[in-house]
Formats: sequence, C-alpha cells, structure tokens
Amino acid sequence: MQIVVVLIVGVCIAVLPVMFAAKMVNAERATFGASLLAVILQAIFSAFLQRLEASHLVALAVDVVGGSIIFSVVLGTTILRGFVIGILVLVITVVVVFLLASSFSVFGGLSSSVSSQFSAAPAISAPAEPDESATSFRCDGRTRCSQMTSCEEATYFSRYCPNTQMDGDGDGVPCERQWCG
Repeated sequence: MQIVVVLIVGVCIAVLPVMFAAKMVNAERATFGASLLAVILQAIFSAFLQRLEASHLVALAVDVVGGSIIFSVVLGTTILRGFVIGILVLVITVVVVFLLASSFSVFGGLSSSVSSQFSAAPAISAPAEPDESATSFRCDGRTRCSQMTSCEEATYFSRYCPNTQMDGDGDGVPCERQWCG
C-alpha cells in the first residue's frame, strides 16, 4: 500500500507542475493526461541522453531544447512557450519539494530530536563473555540491587546479564548505595 501512495505522490509531484505551467502559458492541452505523457516522454528523452557519452553541458543544452520541443508538441503550444513551461515546472517543483521538506522537518521535529539524542549517546558494546570458571554467578533473571547479596554479584549481573536496573547514574558502578558505594 505504501508503494502505491509513494507512486501516486511521485506522479503528482512530476505531472501537476507541468499541468499548471501549461495552463499558465495557455497551452491547448493542459490536461492531466497530456501532462503525464509529456513527463513520460521527457523522462525517456533524458534517460536516452544520459546514455550518450556527451559532455554534461552539451547534454543539458540538448535536454532543455528537447524538453521544450516535447512540451510544445504534446501540450499544443510553441517551442518558446514549451521552454517557459520547462522553466515554470522547475520553479514549481522546487517550491513544492521545499514545502514538503519543510513540513516533514516541522512535523518530524520530535522524531529527529529523539534520534539525535540516541546518536549523541555513547555506543554500548556487547559485554564480554564472562569467565564461567572464575565465578559462581549465573544470570537468573534478577535485575535490581535489592536482589543482590554483594558488590561482586551486582557487578557481574550489571556487566553480563540483560535488562538490569542497577546503575542509575550510568557510571559503570552498580548498586552504589547498597553494595558498591
């Protein structure tokens, strides 16, 4: 479903500026269908030009002229007006994309601030495997200082066991008030 929505939005972002620009220059055919055809032909022409081994400046010039001709033929106007349509499409598209990006940054501000908090947090590496022969402790589901019996046990659980809640200030020393303080 998301692919369909993205496709529809993409088509609208590509076609609607052409349609509006065609209406602005009084083109004979300023319909959605004619504008869609012009966008498709322009995309095919641009893709063809990219395959040629021409310099970027030459390719750009040919693309502008070719686009003007495509817009003029498909939308029923002169080549000069086709060129103006191309310029207007560029301006309209830039404004629309800018407005969309601005709205996403405004509404996505919370998510970006949350992600920046996570990116600013220090990286947590996976704990090293405990030496089973050196200790008698085993992860058994205990997660709190009140469940520990020594600083050594709290340190083991804090380092090697998941979901412990024993280092409130994040300094690497667990159970500072009860056992390791």
